[in-house]
Amino acid sequence: MASAEPDLAELANLAREGYDQLLRIRTLTGLQRDDDGRFIDPAQLTKLQKGQLVNVFDVLRMVQSAVRTYFNLDVRPT
Repeated sequence: MASAEPDLAELANLAREGYDQLLRIRTLTGLQRDDDGRFIDPAQLTKLQKGQLVNVFDVLRMVQSAVRTYFNLDVRPT
């Protein structure tokens, strides 16, 4: 989508950065618990990590909205 719509390039970059941030949190969680870090307990995150997750999920909502708009998925037949 980003290559087809130059306006979405910034959103694609934010999505990539958000994915990287999620991987960092998952890796740190896995190292602390000696597992794969797949399940993250929000109560064990720092205030900074919680804020980063909020930002990541905001970007995810923007990506979902852009995909719906790009593929005209918001239009409901009457």
